[in-house]
Amino acid sequence: MWVLDPKDKANLLARKFQSKCILPPRPDSADEFCAVSPLMSEFCLLRTRWVLKVINSLKDGKASGPDKLPVRLFKECSRELAVVVCLLTRYLLRHRRWPDIWRQHFVHPLHKKGAVCNPGHYRGIHLTNILSKVVERCVSLVLSPVLERVGAFGVDQWAFRKRHSCRDLVTLLVCKWLWAMEQGFKIAIYLSDISGAFDKVDRQIMLKRLREIGLSDTMIAFLFDYLAPRSAVVIVQGHESSAFVISDQVFQGTVLGPPLWNVFFAPIDDAIRSQNFNVSKFADDLSAFKYFERSTPNASIMESLRVCQSATHRWGVQSRVTFDETKEHFCILDRSDGCGDVFKLLGVLIDPKLNMSDEVLRIKKKTLPKIKAILANRHFFDVSGLMHQYKAHALCQLELSAGAVYHAAETHLSVLDSLQHFFLRELGLNDVEAFLQHNLAPLRLRRDIAVLGLLHRVQLGEAHADFGRIFELDVHERPVFTRHNARRHSRQFREVWGSTDYFNRSIFAATRVYNVLPADVVEGKSVKVFQSALTKLARTACEEGSAQWSSMFCVRQGR
Repeated sequence: MWVLDPKDKANLLARKFQSKCILPPRPDSADEFCAVSPLMSEFCLLRTRWVLKVINSLKDGKASGPDKLPVRLFKECSRELAVVVCLLTRYLLRHRRWPDIWRQHFVHPLHKKGAVCNPGHYRGIHLTNILSKVVERCVSLVLSPVLERVGAFGVDQWAFRKRHSCRDLVTLLVCKWLWAMEQGFKIAIYLSDISGAFDKVDRQIMLKRLREIGLSDTMIAFLFDYLAPRSAVVIVQGHESSAFVISDQVFQGTVLGPPLWNVFFAPIDDAIRSQNFNVSKFADDLSAFKYFERSTPNASIMESLRVCQSATHRWGVQSRVTFDETKEHFCILDRSDGCGDVFKLLGVLIDPKLNMSDEVLRIKKKTLPKIKAILANRHFFDVSGLMHQYKAHALCQLELSAGAVYHAAETHLSVLDSLQHFFLRELGLNDVEAFLQHNLAPLRLRRDIAVLGLLHRVQLGEAHADFGRIFELDVHERPVFTRHNARRHSRQFREVWGSTDYFNRSIFAATRVYNVLPADVVEGKSVKVFQSALTKLARTACEEGSAQWSSMFCVRQGR
């Protein structure tokens, strides 16, 4: 039966969204509670100037919630509201309450993929009151440092944390797998995803986890009331559905929801490591992998993957979560004896041989229509306007997986380079004119500078600790009066050579370029300053007519 009336559509979507919040049955045996002495003080320090900074950092485009108050009102009156909001937050924490007026959500459906007539293909975007989000950010100023200090998220959770991005995680995993394959290992990979994450979180289990990490009684009681059931309405074309109850979840559209989810999901690390697998997580996306000797039969490796999967599912039963079977994947990485289909890791396609050809084709398929659409408007914009649109809509897609595809063969990367060449050719520009006149460097130069920027983050200590373990710093003192060390600065990486072309054109080889960069460049205090200096060097070489200006930071042969 077709539903055509907006209000009926809203009610249908409301029933669908509510069905996603139903928890699996409670297990017969529950995990034992480990009592931990509170590590958090009962006194929650909150300064007015912190609240003022939170209000001023609000984005102007943030949508209003049920209170219909715009962000501009808060920013215009930030100095007057800072004291009031600070007192309000202290009051709520002291009395361990969350106001009932902030327990209503506006849910706007957003189509994800597939048929638009299927209500299961929509995601609910929750809008809450701006004032409640401000108060949540103030509470987060007190709560988040404690969670980070006690390691409540685990060392392998990358989502919703500073200096942890999904692209860094993909780059790190690809580098680890390249190193393992170079050392003669097969890599067994198990990928999984929780079905209805955020929407299915047992409130009692969540509070038990918070007690185990040592939060104060005041904060636990406050979060217990914060996680109490709420009401929501779905809005379609201005029509509201009947109100429905949402409960047993870390509510979407809130500020405290993501860190609470990280706390809830952290214990799965122990279940996976018990099978001697490494684990990496991004929100609810789970990646587990283990190294095996190349002589190990694939059948034996697959059995180990199934054992890891069973351990993960047992944890899911105890925690009352389910894993999406359609998103679970087994794969064995190896150059000659790989097994499994191409899989998607945080949006990046990975093949069993790490050729990255499928990812390159995916990028081309997604970017080429955008380039053609931009060129179709050439009669309405000048070259600068078209270049601005290209940088905003196409260039970001071409560079999104730069770290993951950096080691790919020249024939694969040339597919990406040809897309920018096609765009410039249609505008009547070459690489030199685009770089000098419009600050658009060739993609190969941008990839090299991006990778060197990652290595500079490792030198500055701003990258994830695992990057520092695979890209080791060379701290030994060097003799200074030799031709070999004449160009060497004080910030050196330990150079590693491999036996395959894949390894010798990867980020590991980029360390050799970093080691011979000018000393004044590597002394940059930030990655932005460092990359700007590299771009300036390339620009100077381009202006001087050097034939190698676009490949001056590249380790590949023949460039």
